[in-house]
Amino acid sequence: SASAFCLSRGTTIKDFPSVKISFFDPASIHVLTRAILETFLTFHYVFVAPKTDQIRDFRYWAWQLGGFYQRQKFPVQLPESKQKQKNEKQIIEELRTKLTSNPIFQSLKERQQNKILSGRWRQKSWREIALDAGFNELHASTVYSYLSEYAHSGSLGTLQIRQAKTKDIQRSLFAGSMNVIMIAIANMIFSYCEIFPKGKKALKTNPQATNLAQIWVNIGQEANIVDK
Repeated sequence: SASAFCLSRGTTIKDFPSVKISFFDPASIHVLTRAILETFLTFHYVFVAPKTDQIRDFRYWAWQLGGFYQRQKFPVQLPESKQKQKNEKQIIEELRTKLTSNPIFQSLKERQQNKILSGRWRQKSWREIALDAGFNELHASTVYSYLSEYAHSGSLGTLQIRQAKTKDIQRSLFAGSMNVIMIAIANMIFSYCEIFPKGKKALKTNPQATNLAQIWVNIGQEANIVDK
């Protein structure tokens, strides 16, 4: 979030003293916004949404397993890296054992179990997780798809940036993303406080911050239009 905020103020390259290079970078802001949004949604899916410890354990172990499986795919040359991969194979087996003994995992169909054990940790789409977290359809689907166009180098991003001839237009391109970041941060604050009582206690000492965060949560739940 801090990186996106810095980018929103404009970027100046000072490595070339004879030429002043200053510009806005909406594409990078959009990519960061998508990552920020997914970070909150992951936290919600793994830690906040589960109603029982069994569900929370299942999702947490599946999430961990996905990361370790991903790292096993990386080519390594250094002896210490090879040893790390070897050690993590043991962790993978331990996580698989925990998962197979979990009642939530056991209640799944075999096809679903195989997906989990192969590292595919999410059982819901990002849209479904966002809706479950309280986001409206606009932010859960339309805005996310828009941000993904930039993350995956879609032609829409090139089209918009090419047409943004003035700095005011360039600013307008990422204004919506900055709002999405505020919505994600506000939701993260309340979600974090649900898990950690000390955080909730600290938040109560600052009513102004609490009210501001609630405003942004409400915006994420109620907005129905977007300018692109």
